[in-house]
Amino acid sequence: MTQIQDPVTAFALAIDLAINAPDDESSDRAVALAEEIAMHLTPEQVEQVKAQYEISYDCEYIEGDEDNEL
Repeated sequence: MTQIQDPVTAFALAIDLAINAPDDESSDRAVALAEEIAMHLTPEQVEQVKAQYEISYDCEYIEGDEDNEL
């Protein structure tokens, strides 16, 4: 097994695992791993990975009428 030396890459891979996990249990484990890795990163490193996912997944909150949920 190859060890990843770059913590930013490890964090990004853990997020990928959480997003693409086949079930909730696997996703929860990957989220816990990503959170643990993130605790060892600088705020700038975390923002670097967050920016990558904002571009890749283009997740945007759409404001609307709270009475008419999407």
